[in-house]
Parts: sequence; C-alpha cells; structure tokens
Amino acid sequence: MLSSGAAVEEELFYQNDETKRIYYRKSDTFGTKGYLASSYVDQVNDRESRLHILAWFDAEEDASAAAARYAAIYEGIFEGFRTYFAAVT
Repeated sequence: MLSSGAAVEEELFYQNDETKRIYYRKSDTFGTKGYLASSYVDQVNDRESRLHILAWFDAEEDASAAAARYAAIYEGIFEGFRTYFAAVT
C-alpha cells in the first residue's frame, strides 16, 4: 500500500542470480493492465553498474499520461538508488 492509499501488488516469477535478471508482473489501482517487466544489471567496471528495466503494459488512461506516470515512477526508483549508493560509497 502506497502513502497515497493506492494498492500495488508485484509478483516475482523468475530470478537468475548469475545473470542478475528478474521477471515480474504487477497489478495496481491506477488502471494498468497486463504489466510485465524484466530488470537486469550489467557491470560497467569495478565501481559502476547499469540497471536496465523493460516493461510492457496496457493502460486504461491516455497513453501519454500513463507513459509520464511511469517515467516519474522509474525516475524515483533511480533517484533512490543514487541517494543510497552516494551514502555508502
């Protein structure tokens, strides 16, 4: 449950520690249908990695509004990573 009161349920259905890849699906109360995603990490060098996220979904809302919403969500995820790793490195 998010602070806004929206419910989001995610299910991890594949994980490979060797390739650093996961597949997951989710449902939410925002009108997103059929959300499937894959994430994996590439090591750039000894101190840097690159996170890749690929997602597919259908949206009940206007496509540009859904795209903007997810862009903001992913930017929040990446900002959280930047903040965390800046503090621990």
